[in-house]
Formats: sequence, structure tokens, C-alpha cells
Amino acid sequence: MKSLGLWIAAATLAMAGGAHADVCSQRDITRTATLVLDMNRSLAAIQISEDKQTEVSPAARKGIAAMKDRLNDYTVAVMHCAPEKITTPALHKTLLGFAGVNPAVPGPPQEPSPDAARYGGNLLFDVSAQSSAMIGIAAHFGIACGEDVMLMIFERRSNAWVETLRTQSTPYKTVAGGWWAFDYGVSSDKDGHWFVVTKNVAPWCSSTWSEIRYAVLRPGADAAHPRTLLSKSDSIWWGTDRAGELKVKGSGFDLRWRAESMDGDVHNREWIARYDIDGDRVVRGAPIAESPRDFADEWVRLPWKDAEDWTVVAHRSKAMHDQLQKQHYFSYISVRRCSDGDHTQIEVEPVEGDQRHVFFQVFGTKVLQMGDVGFKPEAVCNGPNLFDMNMGK
Repeated sequence: MKSLGLWIAAATLAMAGGAHADVCSQRDITRTATLVLDMNRSLAAIQISEDKQTEVSPAARKGIAAMKDRLNDYTVAVMHCAPEKITTPALHKTLLGFAGVNPAVPGPPQEPSPDAARYGGNLLFDVSAQSSAMIGIAAHFGIACGEDVMLMIFERRSNAWVETLRTQSTPYKTVAGGWWAFDYGVSSDKDGHWFVVTKNVAPWCSSTWSEIRYAVLRPGADAAHPRTLLSKSDSIWWGTDRAGELKVKGSGFDLRWRAESMDGDVHNREWIARYDIDGDRVVRGAPIAESPRDFADEWVRLPWKDAEDWTVVAHRSKAMHDQLQKQHYFSYISVRRCSDGDHTQIEVEPVEGDQRHVFFQVFGTKVLQMGDVGFKPEAVCNGPNLFDMNMGK
């Protein structure tokens, strides 16, 4: 490719006689591109029986691991020859060109579907300039009923693009281990040290109920071993094609998606993961729910060490919290505004066990906190019943 040839020439002139003179190599780019495309064809040739679509065979596991290694080698080889002022469209075009070995046709990622039970397929690269000296590249490849992704971060150091962080899925025996609906963002904390936030959804061949996974990473001793500041997973329902919206800004991030409610008749509610990064500490911040009703739901779901942070009088509420968490499932009866200010009362009926109605006293508007939780309603909370199982609020 002409553009690649210009890159090679420019890189050779810039590094002649320097420490990086042997880094930029057309031969390496062509060799690694060939290996990627060969592995893609090998993955596509793997046979999948209809009754084992979700299982990843030993051959597929070996091929997936090799594909990640080869994609990384290829991307690193291309970046070794990339000029300092490369544009993201030019880099994207070059990566998809595979050095002219076998031009790749870009296409959309595979949606989890029984009809997509195959490996290989279109290879995709998402290229994003995070700053003038940082480029992020997410490489996508197909797996049965979904896709997998690996993220590579490159920084400009000593007149060369150097890979400083790489993150990818760990080996898996079912397709749920892949990274579908991948997204990420890069930002810096108050001290100017950058971090990466990633999110992905576990692919599957049928159900729209799945798992959403998110993590906060910093550069480690080398690119392949980033430091993990946070790694979490929760359930998700992506039936409305919402696979989680991630916003990374300032010294934190906000991730939102739909998942189950503690009331089985409320099919799903909004879930919120908002965190602030302070050094190597990742601290959950407000809001943790969109509404008082969802806040009560979230408060019961959280382990006490987390729920305590959102409780006005913790020592009075722990025993009730632990009891409710064991019961787990409830039916909403009423949501009533109270006349003493920013106060909402949530009434629920346990599905099993102790059948006494429980009343949550939720205070605040944007920053919600749990007040008392008990078996008696408060007299000031006698407004109309605002509960609607079809509404998120």
C-alpha cells in the first residue's frame, strides 16, 4: 500500500542511526498480517454442532489464544512504522488493509444469535486518538454467537509508538467468556495519572439476559500486565438493544444498563455504576439509582459494607438489611411522597418467609439515603400511591 510505503520511508529516515532503527519493518508487517489472516481462516473452519454452540472446544480455545497474540503482533508492527502525526482514519485504513496480503472487508460485529454460531469472520479495528500522544486500538474478531475484543493502548515515547497497556479476555470454555458490546474510555485523575475503564457483555446464543463486566486499569510493569483497580460483574438485560452506556470523564466514570428488580413483576430497572478514581482507590459515588424505588431495590441488593455508605443511621438498619437480603424477593405495594420534605416511603411485601410489609424511608433527591426501615408506615407518608410497575421511576 502506498501509504504504508510512505510510513516506512519516513520512519527509516527519522530513526537512521538511532536506537529504534531496526523497529520499523515492512517484512514484520507483512509476516504478522499473513499470520492473522491464516488464523482467521483456521477459526472459520472450526465445526460447531448445533447442540454445543455455547461450548468452546479445545481447538477453538487454542485458536482464540493464537488470534489474540497474532493481532497484537500485527498491530504493534504497524504502530512501529506509524508517524507521529498519523490520523485515526489513515491508521484504521492501514490496519484493515493487512499490508495487501488479503484485503479485509469491514463489517458490523456479530450480534449474539443462533444464526451466528461460527468463529472467524470480519476482523475489525476501532481506532481512537485519546490525545496527541496516545492512541487506543480495539481489535475485534468473531466467536460463536458473538465476538471477542482486545484493547491496546499506544503512547508516543522516544520518537516511537510504544504499547503501554493491553487488556483482553481470559481463556474460556463457553462463549460467555468473550467480550461482546465492548467499550472503553481513558481519562486522568486529579494528579494527572491516566486510567482506562472498560466494559463488555457476555455473548450467548439465545437469551437476552447476560452479564455485564467492567474494570478500571492503570499501566503496569509492562503492557501485558496492567494493574487492575476495579473488576466487577453484574447481570444485564439487553432486550432493548441497550448493552450498557459508558461515559468516562474527569476522574471517574458512569455506566448504566437495565437489569432485574427485586420485584419479579417489574421486568427490569435502571442500574447505575458511578465511580470516582482517587489514586489507586475506586469509590462508588452518587447516584446509585434513578429513583427512591430503585434506590430501595439497590440498597437491599448491596452487601452491607456498601449499603452502609448510603444509610443515615447504620447501626439501626444493619439487622433489617441482612434479613431482607436473605429474603431477596419482594412485591412493591406502594410508593408515597411524604409531607416532611424530600422523603419517600417505599412499601414492599416479602414473597416468602416473614410476610409482614416492610417500609423503606428514603431521603433526598439527587443524592439518596436510606433512613429507617421497619414494619410500620410513617403518618406523614400518606400521599397518593405513585407505584407503576411499568415505570423505571
